[in-house]
Amino acid sequence: MGKTVLIAEKPDQAKSFYLPLLERISGERFEKKNGYFESKGFFLTWFFGHLLEQLKPDEYNEKYKEWKIEDLPIIPDKMVYKYKGSGHKKQGQLILELCQKSDEIICGTDPDREGQGIFDTFARYYKLSKPTKRLWATSLTEKDLLKAWSKMKEMKEYNLLSIARELRADSDWLVGMNASRAYSIIGKGNLPIGRVLTATL
Repeated sequence: MGKTVLIAEKPDQAKSFYLPLLERISGERFEKKNGYFESKGFFLTWFFGHLLEQLKPDEYNEKYKEWKIEDLPIIPDKMVYKYKGSGHKKQGQLILELCQKSDEIICGTDPDREGQGIFDTFARYYKLSKPTKRLWATSLTEKDLLKAWSKMKEMKEYNLLSIARELRADSDWLVGMNASRAYSIIGKGNLPIGRVLTATL
């Protein structure tokens, strides 16, 4: 029987909460490795929050390095992601390797839209197709983690949340990148416009 990989959102979440959970559930001894823990039946690893980010306009086309009103709006045919840095890429490739070695994946990111997005973006980036479940833990106490573990659902049950997160991320990019350029060009200064700034104003 193959292994199961549990992916936390952050290192502390994995080490302080998920490691004791897996030790209790499996009764197995875990060995600390570089970027993950391993036992006979499990891998435990983690994201660093968002590993991936959307490309900037000039990464789609170099002509966008110069801000021109006639180039707006900038609407990519498809939103493309990249790693935020070399350390993020190293951890991402490790997570991919552990997923490939496992028969099942468990998403243990935070139980909200952003947590869902962190996993979904990674899964789409690598076109992961392994059976995946969602550990939806609103509390990290031992009792509540055990309860959440016993009630895990298939990832497809969270499709609407995934779609909502993707739409928000795409709209943030479209509004932020285009409006920031438009206001900056018209105002002849750096005037960043984004989701939080726009709502506050």
